[in-house]
Amino acid sequence: MFRERILLTFSVTGDTRFISHQDLMRVFQRAARRAGLSVASTQGFNPRPRIAILQTRGVGVSSDEEFAEMDFADWVGPNRIKDVLNPALPQGIEVKKVVLANPRAHARVCGFTYQVDFSGTLPFSPDAVEKLLDGPEILVERQRKGKAKTVNVRPAVDAIRITNRSVVMKFKVTGQGSVRPEEILTALGMCRKDILTQCRITRTEMNLSAPFHKFV
Repeated sequence: MFRERILLTFSVTGDTRFISHQDLMRVFQRAARRAGLSVASTQGFNPRPRIAILQTRGVGVSSDEEFAEMDFADWVGPNRIKDVLNPALPQGIEVKKVVLANPRAHARVCGFTYQVDFSGTLPFSPDAVEKLLDGPEILVERQRKGKAKTVNVRPAVDAIRITNRSVVMKFKVTGQGSVRPEEILTALGMCRKDILTQCRITRTEMNLSAPFHKFV
């Protein structure tokens, strides 16, 4: 049972961008314990802290805006949560904002914005991007339970814009999920090695569905 649900906005920068989603969950669990916060637990034989990071962030991807929900067994208050949680978090992870959330519904992510900064000149042209967007499909290969699956991610791509040595990508969440910037870069002809060595990817914005925004 819990009495308070909060939504916190946090950033992931520096070397902490290499922390996996599961490890990031554990970071927040440990930080909450160190901060003395009364996080509520799930029911059952293996109770766990009721902390949920809303959307998986790719390993190596920095982020200016991530969201997490936390449920508390006792009333704490958003301002105190931010004040005590930040000192307990490692360098590179910072809570930016804490607001009360709807205790009867979970927040839902409906879109993302990424910025990809290149160390040198862009390895593809604006024409290549335009051609990719003009096509009816953007096919990417994904692994599901050890098997390769081809997926059309074109419905999840809202816009791709080139500015100097950067590319801004806007994605949305569809009934089939979303898309990762690495998949778009691969579709534009880049190999995994070049993506790792030539690009710095930052998730600059995450959008929540309108009903949740109205609540907070």
